[in-house]
Amino acid sequence: MRTKMRGDQSGAVLVELGFLLPIFILLLLAVFDIGMGYYYALEASNAARAGAQYGYQSSGTMMDTTGIQNAAKNDGYDITNSSGGKGSATWSSGYPTSTWGCMCSDGTQQTPFCGTTLTCSASSRQVNYVDVQAQASYRTLVRWPGIPSTVTLTGETLLWAGQ
Repeated sequence: MRTKMRGDQSGAVLVELGFLLPIFILLLLAVFDIGMGYYYALEASNAARAGAQYGYQSSGTMMDTTGIQNAAKNDGYDITNSSGGKGSATWSSGYPTSTWGCMCSDGTQQTPFCGTTLTCSASSRQVNYVDVQAQASYRTLVRWPGIPSTVTLTGETLLWAGQ
């Protein structure tokens, strides 16, 4: 059995839709903007990992700063070098960076010079390491209240191998 609407209620659904549709669109835009920021954060993290994996190959590639930076930037190809528009990410000046050297496997006595033997505890040993840091800036699509319009995204990977 079908119920009949009164004449004064027939436009209520359209009025409700008119009130709720902008809220749904704003919610969808917020989810999309946060998702893009998260995607670029993963790009920065993966770029640091790719650079560290390149440097991890040998003692020669460990010192190849340009090769490490190129490997990181090639992996984070969606992050640009120049300032992009809203909803894009750009590499921060001077990034990605890399450091290398020797340390004890328990994380102590980190030094950029591997010429001398380190005095490590009995439970650790001397290892080579490469540390790559990636940093990018994400510009949000919309200026959200309480959230900066540019968000800094970082990623870091430290890999080490025994001598």
